[in-house]
Amino acid sequence: MRDSRNAKNIFFLLTHKCNLRCVYCYEADKDAAVSTFDTIRQTLIREFSDPSFTAFDVVFHGGEPFLCFDLMRDVCEWIWSHYAELDVRCMATTNGTILDATSKEWLRLNRDRFIVILSLDGGRETHNANRSGSFDRIDFSFIRDNWPRQRVKMTIGPGSLETMFDDIMQIRQLGFCVNPSLAQEVDWDMDWAIPVLERELLKLIRFYLDHPEVNPCPMMAVSPRHFAHITEKVEQKACGAGTHNVAYDTDGHRYPCHAFITRFGKKYQQDVIEGLFDDLCTKRGWQLSPGCIGCPINNWCEPCYGFNFGNRDDMGAFDTKHCAFNKLIVKANAYFYSQMLMDKDRYPTLQIKTNEELQLIARGILNIQMAL
Repeated sequence: MRDSRNAKNIFFLLTHKCNLRCVYCYEADKDAAVSTFDTIRQTLIREFSDPSFTAFDVVFHGGEPFLCFDLMRDVCEWIWSHYAELDVRCMATTNGTILDATSKEWLRLNRDRFIVILSLDGGRETHNANRSGSFDRIDFSFIRDNWPRQRVKMTIGPGSLETMFDDIMQIRQLGFCVNPSLAQEVDWDMDWAIPVLERELLKLIRFYLDHPEVNPCPMMAVSPRHFAHITEKVEQKACGAGTHNVAYDTDGHRYPCHAFITRFGKKYQQDVIEGLFDDLCTKRGWQLSPGCIGCPINNWCEPCYGFNFGNRDDMGAFDTKHCAFNKLIVKANAYFYSQMLMDKDRYPTLQIKTNEELQLIARGILNIQMAL
């Protein structure tokens, strides 16, 4: 069993190119830049020599990484032949539209050491609206049969929020678990979005209460025990940017995570980026994001330092719209857990909890109700 505290995520932006144009894409200024085998190899030699970590995840990112399948394959096979003694997993997030017979056969043969993470935004209508009409170009059975436990990434934008529940259900009908998230750095009309999100969350709650055998998606699996002890200051930064996460662009420049590489046309400033690393490694959460001080959900919420820096040139300058979204999600989870506690023996989520853990959940629910 891996200890995540001793694992490092190494992201490689293989290419800026993508064959789709998603409506919420945060990666602007796409061009034809592609990384090289030698650039990645030299980087991995350096990263794998870090004695602080005993395991590594090599994550290929884009653009669409399978536009560079040959490069990705060559890097993986070099890793597996030269670092067989290391605990290394390789993975890539993909839109699933350009997997061909050659790439599928290689992936099938290596499915125990290479993970494919599919981006899928819902049923046919929603996915096509978000992702350039690509639904029918995806081989769902290939991905489902080879990585049955891997959640697909579902991004919810302003155009698909109203059908969030239905889209999650349609993804379930395809045989996938789903990890839904709200699109960041897009134009949300909050007066409209908050009541719509509340309605869709209530639909999810009713479904999970009626179907105890179904594991809730991560959006509805926020344990209130996180809020059993409300603190004034954020003591930890949970995301690991700059410590457990590192990312490299197509030129081999180093960033704290892939979210920092969002403006491809912006000149790399090494002194600025190294300063970000220093801050991320030495400062606590409340120092990095002073606006979070006193927030009742700061024990759980993870501000995206990369998006903050990329969009506002300040790791602590967060998008207040997502504060409102996150608070609503926390409130929905408090209500969800309070309903489960009324018949706790029915729900596997609670059956495995000790009495002490159940008390912490109850205390967290009360704190949320008082604070939000």
